[in-house]
Amino acid sequence: MNPRMTNVSMKIKHFSFSDPDDGSYHIKGSAGLPIDMRDFLTPLDGKEFITSQFHQSWAHDIKVVSTVTTRGKTVYQFSSNSRLSTVPETAVPQVRIYFDIELFSIWVKQDAKKWYDFLTSLLAILGGTFAVMRLLSFASMNAAGAAKKIVDGGNARKHYDGLLDTGRFD
Repeated sequence: MNPRMTNVSMKIKHFSFSDPDDGSYHIKGSAGLPIDMRDFLTPLDGKEFITSQFHQSWAHDIKVVSTVTTRGKTVYQFSSNSRLSTVPETAVPQVRIYFDIELFSIWVKQDAKKWYDFLTSLLAILGGTFAVMRLLSFASMNAAGAAKKIVDGGNARKHYDGLLDTGRFD
């Protein structure tokens, strides 16, 4: 048997950082987490890492961060980056897992808004839209007036003087 030709292909059934009292797959600990955050408790579960040639091995870089749920329970989320690397022919292929444990912690807090906060925000958006449309309307009217004066040349002044002579203002 030649150990340098070891095949280190693998399938991960379950990999997590958890309290054994949480049960399998963090049933108790993940109860206070939003659904989209639960995917980061066990992101490697069910994944296969296959080597197709001799002298290849997998390396996994894992970043772990502790998270306090809304129920006060601490769970550990992680992200991983996996890469296939070629090892020298004199070395024995090995799966390597590198951990980087973050010093900070995420605290999940539910922030519910009252119905009147929504109504106030909606009215603010509508009022801002109305104000911007009025400004754009005034600017376009002024630009149109200036363009008309340029196109008319001196005809606008003659028309205005004619209105003064007749005493009629439209």
